[in-house]
Amino acid sequence: MAGRIVFVATYPPRRCGIATFTRDLADSIGDYEIAVLHAPGDPDAYPSEVRHRIRRDVLADYLKVARKLNRSSVGVVSVQHEFGIWGGDDGEFVLDFVGTLTKPVVTTLHTVPRNPSARQRAVLVGLIGASAASVVMSQSAARLLTRVYGIAPNLLEVVPHGVPNLLLVEPDSTTSLGRSRTSTSTTAGGPSATRPTSWLRASGWRWPAGRPALILVPPAAVPRSRPTRSRRAEADLRTRPLSRRSSGSRTPRSAALRTRAGMGLRFRS
Repeated sequence: MAGRIVFVATYPPRRCGIATFTRDLADSIGDYEIAVLHAPGDPDAYPSEVRHRIRRDVLADYLKVARKLNRSSVGVVSVQHEFGIWGGDDGEFVLDFVGTLTKPVVTTLHTVPRNPSARQRAVLVGLIGASAASVVMSQSAARLLTRVYGIAPNLLEVVPHGVPNLLLVEPDSTTSLGRSRTSTSTTAGGPSATRPTSWLRASGWRWPAGRPALILVPPAAVPRSRPTRSRRAEADLRTRPLSRRSSGSRTPRSAALRTRAGMGLRFRS
């Protein structure tokens, strides 16, 4: 594909699941740059791949960066969407951003509400309509978008979330953590990951009586320094030109991104 990919999302050192996801996905691709969504209070020092900064609550920043990307050699803009990381009511500034872009947009939807407000529904429908392709991470999310939001199934691609490559360990390796013969569980990232016992109580699950519990939370879910790059997703990028979808017509999605780790974008010709 001619031109690099620019990812528009939160990004480390911000402690955020989408920031970590974006870094792992971008690392697996190689030729990329970041347009960071910067919220008040976020750390100011970003790594060198962050070429653009969009202050979350400043609409003019979205328009300025979109126009700059239009003039650049960027081939595709990957929009990582969750309502809270974008500015405006229910993150509606994302519509101003993609509406200004002339580059093709690939959107990854991290949150699909089951009972959206009218504005949330309008934001997601408008974003998908402005995207050359939209990615969800489960079949249930795709069905929800079809049933509740009226999105045609052929406009959606399902790519499971995946995880970075992690070293496998023997079952007894928990003894190196100072525990022996405990019941051990892992929990995924997300808002509840730093308080896994609360999540477990909410789920209704209980440990067997009389057995001590050790809950392992992934590094992405707790405050930490930047991990080594050996823990990154592996991906192959195979693309052909991807055109922006215009209003009233469907643009063929001819880019293909295949991942071995399941973390990434994938399109059928």
